[in-house]
Amino acid sequence: MISSDATHLTNFGTAKAWPIYLMLGNLSKYFCALPNLGTMYHLAYIPLLPDSFQDIASMVHTKWDTQKKGILTHCQRELMHAVWNFLFDDDFLYACQYGMIIKCVNGVEHCVYPCLFTYSADYPEKVLLATICDKGICPCPCCLVHKFVADKVNTARHFIYNLGLSITSERVNMILKDTSAVPTNNVFVNKKLHREPETLPARMLVVNLLHKFELGVWKAIYKHLIGILYVAAPHGNLVADLDHCYVI
Repeated sequence: MISSDATHLTNFGTAKAWPIYLMLGNLSKYFCALPNLGTMYHLAYIPLLPDSFQDIASMVHTKWDTQKKGILTHCQRELMHAVWNFLFDDDFLYACQYGMIIKCVNGVEHCVYPCLFTYSADYPEKVLLATICDKGICPCPCCLVHKFVADKVNTARHFIYNLGLSITSERVNMILKDTSAVPTNNVFVNKKLHREPETLPARMLVVNLLHKFELGVWKAIYKHLIGILYVAAPHGNLVADLDHCYVI
């Protein structure tokens, strides 16, 4: 079970980090919820494009001034999937197919088959992982499943890398727009980590409770309900009663 989330390291400044975390899905949730047992492992960091990249790209790309935004977005997508392509090396793929012998804490050796079960991320990262457009015609990364999307992506990449067309050109958009696809090869599909590789991104991207509820819809509803309590009791008595319920 994997999760990742880009974050600012300080309240002031531009320092950022993009960590990837790994959890074992066959452990009890009561065991995983204990903060000091180290059940979540820091797997890697996804690098961000450095500031020097824009200086280099502006010198080598003849249409940098008009295509800057599209190029930066495309390169960040490619970089993210390049990281996962590095992590899913031949040894990992061999273990997924044939298993690996691990001596467990009970002293017994077991043949373990690693399997990518879920990936928890916010919407901008789901868009990168599913290789679809941000808030495009098909904005949901979990319900767009077409086997012919890969062929369209390869055709679009041919137009960009071999024919020199713009990433946002009409010809490229004509191929990808109806499925909200982007010209990036999805490593989660290409590595064939699932029996039905075309459906893997849709199956692994689960609901992120933190962003969809605690910081999203539920937070807005909860603030509205507290406002109603303040209106019903101007001195905040009902809000105090609500706080008391949580303390208990």
